[in-house]
Amino acid sequence: MTPEPGSYHDLVLGSSPSSFMTLFQAQWREHINSFPARYQTGKQIVHGSRLRPLLVAWGYLLADADFADDRRADIARLAVYVELLHKATILIDDLIDEDSARNGEESFHVQFSDSETILFAIYLLGDSLERLALAAVSIDTGKWYREITQLLGAAIKEMTSGALEEVINSGDHLVIFAKAKRLIELQTIALMKNGLLTGYKYGRGNEQHTATIESLGYDSGYMFQVLNDLEPFLGGDQNAFHKGAVNFDVLRSRKNITVAFICNRLSPSDRLRLQSLMQSGDPLLPSILTGWFAKYNVLSGVLDNLSDVKKNIEANTNFLPLDVQRRHGFCAFVNYVLSVAIGRIGGAYGEKLSEILIK
Repeated sequence: MTPEPGSYHDLVLGSSPSSFMTLFQAQWREHINSFPARYQTGKQIVHGSRLRPLLVAWGYLLADADFADDRRADIARLAVYVELLHKATILIDDLIDEDSARNGEESFHVQFSDSETILFAIYLLGDSLERLALAAVSIDTGKWYREITQLLGAAIKEMTSGALEEVINSGDHLVIFAKAKRLIELQTIALMKNGLLTGYKYGRGNEQHTATIESLGYDSGYMFQVLNDLEPFLGGDQNAFHKGAVNFDVLRSRKNITVAFICNRLSPSDRLRLQSLMQSGDPLLPSILTGWFAKYNVLSGVLDNLSDVKKNIEANTNFLPLDVQRRHGFCAFVNYVLSVAIGRIGGAYGEKLSEILIK
């Protein structure tokens, strides 16, 4: 689905000087210059997918608000504060996961140090909240400032709660589907959902449709994370490039929703074997998991699940009282998000996923 020039998708992601993404990138580069000089060249700070800022822009568009050039600049500024929060979380996440790279770029703790990573992540959180407070002074806040501050504060709390649950719980907790899904809700979906809601609140969206917006953010975040968790099973080389090594997560006592899908299909004896392998940290676990993934045809179950979620996104988008262009634009954005995640898998599996999920 190729967006037409001048479409909302083009106004958000296009290369023109007035597109949201161009304005965001310019403001992000300017904001980086306010950091302590040592960290202005941090690879994980300079680079990124910008998915969370894009969700802010699309939340605003789903509010049916004016999207003129000056408004895009204001939304880009708000999105910078959300990106600051996101950057803080991924610096800590990479440190805990011991990932040496993200998106093919050196992780912050590798480029600098563990201690600096923790301190700079706290710096970014404080910077985000301070900038948001200053922005509230300069514009007509209404009640959006209080609601957005609450949304972003809740996202920080939920993501931290998810990380703590992951650290303190046993291996069993990480392979039970409902519990693994809860960790995804806390760690990944929280900021994606609340990023979309942030844009919607800023655009003064109709409160009657807030639950629909929340559902759209939830489903988009869920699909993105499930595709990420498929990476080591379908695109090992790509996974190694993006994270510095093939990372099945469970060997580091971290959740992977694909492993939970596998566990749901295992025979009782294989489930007991999985528990034993996880408890012992057996280095053979990745190859055994990959064998079970094929043996129990887990991919088909994952694709059925993702197809249902995609249909729910389409139904909720059509439910909103928006013009056709904004509806089509948001659907194109969802396909863009999926293409980014699927592109990290690549190869024949990537093509198959694209055929099924991107229309």
